[in-house]
Amino acid sequence: MKKLLFLLSIFAIVLSCSSDETSTPVTPPPAPIVKYTITLSAGEGGTVSTTGGEYEAGQTVSVTATPQGEYVFTSWSDGNTNATRTITIGSNSTLTANFEKRKYPLTVNFEGEGEVIEEIVNAGRTTEYDSGTTVKLTAQAAAEWVFVGWTGDIESTEESVQILIGEPKEVTATFEKKKYPLTVNIDGEGEVLEEIVNAGRTTDYDSGTTVKLTAQPADEWLFTGWSGDIGDIDPTENPIQLNIIESKTVTATFEKKKYPLTVNIEGEGEVLEEIVNAGRTTDYDSGTTVKLTAVPSEGWEFTGWEGAINGTSNPQQLLISEPKTVSAVFNLMAEIESPQGFKIDKKEYSLKLEWDYSTDSRIDSVIIYKGKSLDALYPFKSLANTQPLFEDNLVGVRERYFYKVAFKDGENLTSFSEVQSEIPLEPINTNTPIKNEIGGIHYAYWDFTKPTLEKISHKFTIHEEPTNEDGSLNGDGLYYQFYQGILNDTIGFYYGIQTRLYKSRVGFKKGLIFSRWKTRDTTNYSNSANSWGESAGYEGDFIGLREHYEWEVGSYETIIKKDSTDSVGDWYSLKIKNLQNDITEYIGSLRFETSSKSSGIKSGGITWSELYGKVTDTPAPNWHVSVDEVIADDYLKPFRVYTTYSDNKFVGFNNIYTTNNKDVHFLMGPKVKKTKEKGYLWIN
Repeated sequence: MKKLLFLLSIFAIVLSCSSDETSTPVTPPPAPIVKYTITLSAGEGGTVSTTGGEYEAGQTVSVTATPQGEYVFTSWSDGNTNATRTITIGSNSTLTANFEKRKYPLTVNFEGEGEVIEEIVNAGRTTEYDSGTTVKLTAQAAAEWVFVGWTGDIESTEESVQILIGEPKEVTATFEKKKYPLTVNIDGEGEVLEEIVNAGRTTDYDSGTTVKLTAQPADEWLFTGWSGDIGDIDPTENPIQLNIIESKTVTATFEKKKYPLTVNIEGEGEVLEEIVNAGRTTDYDSGTTVKLTAVPSEGWEFTGWEGAINGTSNPQQLLISEPKTVSAVFNLMAEIESPQGFKIDKKEYSLKLEWDYSTDSRIDSVIIYKGKSLDALYPFKSLANTQPLFEDNLVGVRERYFYKVAFKDGENLTSFSEVQSEIPLEPINTNTPIKNEIGGIHYAYWDFTKPTLEKISHKFTIHEEPTNEDGSLNGDGLYYQFYQGILNDTIGFYYGIQTRLYKSRVGFKKGLIFSRWKTRDTTNYSNSANSWGESAGYEGDFIGLREHYEWEVGSYETIIKKDSTDSVGDWYSLKIKNLQNDITEYIGSLRFETSSKSSGIKSGGITWSELYGKVTDTPAPNWHVSVDEVIADDYLKPFRVYTTYSDNKFVGFNNIYTTNNKDVHFLMGPKVKKTKEKGYLWIN
């Protein structure tokens, strides 16, 4: 409560101090109460006692994670391992309670030689398995061994079995040595005819017996020869006769018939296959199925198959049962046409871009270029080639925007469309404005991730001179304040530009002011050659620096920065830079007494505008100014800005908007219509 009263008093003093003319003090609206949202949820296998909600900063929330069934609690998503915890609210956050299944061991024993392959059917594989996991066990016998069966928690002779883990379990896989005779081997597909001996059998013959062996290949196979105990017999002879005077082993070898596959290329491209390269002839085993994939070279397209395959399907499979020839046809592709029919439809505070949709499958995306002049277009947006339109809401009124579009194919851009430009529509306020109102108009509160800062840079643009409803130059007292805030814990300060700044024996001119409260000691300021100092107490003790500075339509940058420290306090200087001619002017420096509590400029200060003096019987003038970029300590940008308006002055005749989610535009005038309500203008 004390902090709120203090801020209200500061605002009241600023409003009355912002001019050397008599004006009615205006109190800016108080800073909003900071609230944050916390979202609490449970992962699979449990629940949480609360799902969170919206709370004020500093509040605490207690939550308990409870596991269900065969699950146990492990941790929260932020690493905290306490199932019950208390959370202090300090930011928007989301937390999830994590649970995992209970784990049980599965012991597999072996009898004989072999291995057991474990495959998890419906859960992850570990040494210990989650409760409810189904494990597939596959017995694989070693060479010369055979699998006999399972014992223990499984009784089966099947090689592959499944076991459900609901408790510790143990199984044993039993293997035993193979037992087999072998006399005649078959290599390939075929059979060996004999009077007594069959393939794969051993037969005992009387010594001196002669056996006739005849090799008969299966369909699409060829007999290639004998090997083993055939003595001096020609291995390609068929049939053969063997004289049995000792144990003998004979092998009959067969191989697949082979046929050539010829792949031709028309155009530029290649055909992918396991063995065959484009344009080569390779012999394949009869019955082989070859997968052919046509791959065009860059700038070419596949148009179809000819020969043993017809059609455009890609890839294709081809069965080799005889010599075959295939041709893959590729044609040179035409260039992708640039976007056609590009146009812009202007809407209130937005521009709708449209172009003709292209069905060319080579197009990956659409690239939109944007700028405020023909020679300043930059890549603004990349869109999927799905709908040929885009509405740009990051635009302001009273400004012309230029656009062009192109299609993108991989890393390549097509030629651009014609450049189009348009000015967004400005809604007109048809109500009658109140004359002779004075007071605060717009407010923007800047929040940084650091609590205090030692340097703040404001880049801003004067888009138009203040004018009356009929277009003539306005002579009212207008004030655009860049930053009003607290320095070194308790000292209020502010700086900005004015339309009517008074100097004795000179009169009223445009100018710039830099002031602080809580002192009238003139040793606490150091003015430049062009500025002058002021010390007064008519609105509370304060000192300030003033300088006549003829700002005009264009862009500028103000810089407040800590320069030095002495035994009394910290010296902060103010400079202004004209971005059109790159000339920087030093305004002067103010000293701020040091504090043991905090040092530097506090985050959360305000940029605001004020009409502090009327010289004619008119409503508020037309004026458009913007903060284009704010940077603290040379690197830090505000992460959000909260904007609002005066509750009872200029109601409905002012507006705040952004064009890029980093700037803030203030617009006012007798025909201006408010379209943006108070709240966070952007959060980055």
